[in-house]
Amino acid sequence: MNEVRHQWTALSEAGWGLILTGGANWGAVQVGAARALFERGFHPEFIVGVSVGAINGAYLATQPSLDGVEALVELWEKADARKIFGSRLARIRELAVVLFRDSAFSNRALRTFLGESIPVRRFEETKIPLAVVASDLESGTSRLLSSGDLLEAVLASTAIPGLFPPVEIDGERLVDGAIADPLPLSAVLERGIRRVVVIEAGRPCGCGDDLGHASGLFQRAVTVVMHDRMDLLVQLAPRDVELISLGLVCHSETPITDLSNASLRVRLGYEEAVGILDG
Repeated sequence: MNEVRHQWTALSEAGWGLILTGGANWGAVQVGAARALFERGFHPEFIVGVSVGAINGAYLATQPSLDGVEALVELWEKADARKIFGSRLARIRELAVVLFRDSAFSNRALRTFLGESIPVRRFEETKIPLAVVASDLESGTSRLLSSGDLLEAVLASTAIPGLFPPVEIDGERLVDGAIADPLPLSAVLERGIRRVVVIEAGRPCGCGDDLGHASGLFQRAVTVVMHDRMDLLVQLAPRDVELISLGLVCHSETPITDLSNASLRVRLGYEEAVGILDG
């Protein structure tokens, strides 16, 4: 989605919406791009987050400033796999297969990490209106969550099927939002917002990766489908929508439990965004 469609309205002006898409452990790229935006006085009126974008979105909606971005950078740099997936990863995965559980990992560790990281507990407490996208496991439709328990909504939006268990909200079993709606542009447009910044978490480019294992093949297949749908949604967007796409960094795929090199990913996202915004 290498798209910059605009009349170059100043980013510091009012009337912008922000969409943060999925991208698992490459979510640090979004934070780097957000740094470039907030350095230019960006202050969105509405934020929508999908999957890892829901985590970043919840944080930025609560602290919508450059200081908030820098705090989010620090959070990514300190995160490690044990805080997200729990300890002894290999043993947990093996037990999941043996016991036929609905996920490889419990979301207990992730719940604790998010509870300690996100400054507020309810959507109504954020400084900027926020919505989080999840997918209904039974119907396959998207669910836009914008009120009530923020932590449960983020857990639902990040519940990658097979990796984390579904989260039940209002009687519905919800999973990763990127499955049903990887680019919730309609959620922004329905609020009357016609200026939109989309920040992805990078795009796997192959780069000679060896995908000769089941998890790598699954990750690649999901990624290809997700980005193909995102590109189509951009093409179908009304022509009067002012659209800027950032966070398009090409990267090699890494295991989803690999949270290393966050500083590098932040820098890549920042440099790419600066090149687009100032180019």
